[in-house]
Amino acid sequence: MTPPTDHEPLTPPPSPMPPPSRWKLDIHPVVVFLAVMLLVIRIIRGVSAHMLAYEMGSLVFGVIVACIIAGVLYFVLGRSARAFNVTLGVLLAAGVAESGYTIWHGANAARRASSNEVAGTAARAVEDVKRQYREQVRAKGNTQTDTNPTDNAAESDADLAARLEEEETMIAVAAAAVTAEFNDKARAMAQMIEQYIDMGTFEAGRFQSLDDVDEQLQFIAEFAAANADLDQVVRGAPSRFRNLLADNDISDARLLEAQQAYILGTKHDLQVRLREAETRFAAAATDYLTVLRDHWGKWSVSQESGAVAFEDEAAQREFDAAAHRLATTVHDEAEIRNKLFDVPDERPK
Repeated sequence: MTPPTDHEPLTPPPSPMPPPSRWKLDIHPVVVFLAVMLLVIRIIRGVSAHMLAYEMGSLVFGVIVACIIAGVLYFVLGRSARAFNVTLGVLLAAGVAESGYTIWHGANAARRASSNEVAGTAARAVEDVKRQYREQVRAKGNTQTDTNPTDNAAESDADLAARLEEEETMIAVAAAAVTAEFNDKARAMAQMIEQYIDMGTFEAGRFQSLDDVDEQLQFIAEFAAANADLDQVVRGAPSRFRNLLADNDISDARLLEAQQAYILGTKHDLQVRLREAETRFAAAATDYLTVLRDHWGKWSVSQESGAVAFEDEAAQREFDAAAHRLATTVHDEAEIRNKLFDVPDERPK
């Protein structure tokens, strides 16, 4: 090798390591572990509730928001990887805890809701009807609205209180009688719901034989029959209540007010909507299970995602449509029950 001359500058040897990047960010393994755990839990919850797409969508949205929050702190604190990892890790850990608790709490919440449908209605219906009736009468003033002109004279507070007490007693008796009829059917329905919880979900992977599918179809048929009986009682309850009151000495105007009070006090519109949702649930579940039964041996379940794949494209479309309707009705049922029993919605937004 020729030694350098006085005119040749010395060149430093190349560095074995590349220069550090200003944007380098090391993700801690714990953060990765929490992210994977959250993904697995959300898949389990989505498959069990037939709402996998909803769960994945909410997961992606939540992770994006968490990354934005952690990213802001990363830059604010001088590109601190530690701040990023700690922030994202805490947010992911909170998501894991919330998702795990929801799975654990779900079955018990469903049991409480089915029990409240009987016990809660029976306990509150009479008092709610009386309260609604009292508010309606007082809102219209201390007057009797009837065909008899002499009844239009204003009543004193004492007379109104005495009359309301007498009429509320009649209303309480009629409401209790109608509620008792409702409870007979509602108890049967509550037992069906608890049986459904004990049997597990309609997850296709849990069916080991055609007998398992047929057993579930038989249960759905019994569920639909019980719901139809309860639906008939619910829809006829206001008329039944008014007919019972008509046997007493109450004017037509007061009968109408009492009937309206019954409808409001028992949340009759929500009761009807719940029966309609249960009807849609039974229909969707029947279609869902029927496709599985009719194409037994010609479909498979993904171990990773829980998705069901059919060999026949037409069967796949039919199954997907039924699964979507089933998920929608389950979602509708939960919303209606929460409103009916004043239960906070514990599902993730």
